[in-house]
Amino acid sequence: MKTGSVITLGCKINTYESMALKEQLTAEGIKLVPDSQAADIYIINSCSVTKRTDAESRKRIRRAKRANPDATVVVTGCYAQIKADELNAMPEVDYVIDNTKKGELVKYILSDSDNATHSLTSDILKETKFLNLGVNDFKDRNRAFLKIQDGCDSFCSYCIVPYARGGVRSLAASEVIASINRFVQAGFKEVVLSGIHIGKYGVDLTPNVNLLSLLKTIEKETSLLRLRLSSIEPNEINDDFITHLSTSKIVCNHLHIPLQSGDDGTLERMNRTYTTGEFAALTDRLKASVTDITIGADVIVGFPGESDDDFQRTYDFIKETPVDYLHVFPYSKRDGTPANNMPDQVSEPKKKERAKRLRELSDDKKISAYKNSIGNNIRVLFEKSPKKKTDLLHGLSRNYLNVAVQDFNEGMFNKEMEHKAKRLSDDRGAPILLI
Repeated sequence: MKTGSVITLGCKINTYESMALKEQLTAEGIKLVPDSQAADIYIINSCSVTKRTDAESRKRIRRAKRANPDATVVVTGCYAQIKADELNAMPEVDYVIDNTKKGELVKYILSDSDNATHSLTSDILKETKFLNLGVNDFKDRNRAFLKIQDGCDSFCSYCIVPYARGGVRSLAASEVIASINRFVQAGFKEVVLSGIHIGKYGVDLTPNVNLLSLLKTIEKETSLLRLRLSSIEPNEINDDFITHLSTSKIVCNHLHIPLQSGDDGTLERMNRTYTTGEFAALTDRLKASVTDITIGADVIVGFPGESDDDFQRTYDFIKETPVDYLHVFPYSKRDGTPANNMPDQVSEPKKKERAKRLRELSDDKKISAYKNSIGNNIRVLFEKSPKKKTDLLHGLSRNYLNVAVQDFNEGMFNKEMEHKAKRLSDDRGAPILLI
């Protein structure tokens, strides 16, 4: 029996698509092994959002070939989409298959002849079809992920994603409903709707639908217990959306909203289409309207032209805004984006120092959110069965708090149960509610 390993870098969409590739390998009789073991086939599902992820992809490629010099090494994903020529020049790479051909990858490499091309690439900006790589098995989990959208038309000045993922394409609403119903039948209690730009869901579909109408349809036509959203842009959350979020029985009271900067001049250079005032007003409305909502945000530090004063405005803005945690990214130059050639590039040490300050602020905000939950009744969906009886049983609340219990029974696993939060942090000091 041949063996195969799928190595994933980057976003949740890549993770989702890697799961589909694993299922396809298994269906073809390939035994899956961890990337720490020698395999006959390696698939590197690459990321290219930063130079660091490009370098990590190359590192994983070379490591795979060292583990088994006779292995077939396949590179797909965003790095393969943007820099196929660079990958084709690597002697360790046998195939370069971009995002447009990812669904054909497994059958192609297993049926390839010596005379066939080993590079399958095309212009993804011309792609109009949604690639539905369905995933059926999320092993040892009761949270399923569903990719409902791909691509982005925003072209923020720092971002390579539109060139790697193409324009907006959406999964038909009927297929979304069918997938969720399959997940429910399989025992999944929560589904996370994912995409590159899910706020644009449906703009390419006929008849016209949007994300809010999809949420209402899911609630009406499925018996799903919990529905969670991945990242959604601030200018795509209107009053009707907030009203639904505040009244829905299944949509989780948790949103992750990209901010990127707390300085209006920086936002304008980034080609972001909102102001800090609009972002602050939105988070205030959300906190006032949706009970116990948790709000996360993305922030980029060290964008070209970001002065010390600009950064301090960002820091002060976030400190005063009701955001509960941050994902912080130092700006990374990307060939082909407008920001790559902007003047006043920020030094790497300064980026690192600014990122450290914001991550510390994020920790403070997260701890405050957990402390504010002590004494509250929290509904928790327990996700993983502990390996040892001495381990904690972990789960997530609807509003994205990490919760653990010390005293549990097997019947708690894969169920949503209500508990009163009693104590902050476990023995390691991690942000967690112990109940």
